[in-house]
Amino acid sequence: MAAAMAMLDEEHGALAEQPLGDHNKYVLGRIHAHNVVLAQSTAGLAPAATVGKDMARTFPALRVGLMVAIGGGIPNKDKGIDIRLGDVVVSHPQYPWEGVIQHDGK
Repeated sequence: MAAAMAMLDEEHGALAEQPLGDHNKYVLGRIHAHNVVLAQSTAGLAPAATVGKDMARTFPALRVGLMVAIGGGIPNKDKGIDIRLGDVVVSHPQYPWEGVIQHDGK
């Protein structure tokens, strides 16, 4: 979170009101001409999908979401796919999944 906050050109004030079921910590700010929202889970090891779901509900006008440092992809070693730390994984939502799913590697 500290690295993301360092990229902000300006930090806005705190969120005025947050829905009861949303336990994320938010930092509001601006990068160049774009208003941004940074989110961090305060619920321990909450799945990234839960953080994203709560964020989308709290900020319904969000147009683009970017998840960083959460891991990513579903490795398929049978097909030679091996996701490693530092790799960039891009998701494309396809029904019934919204582009982010929980996968524990088992």
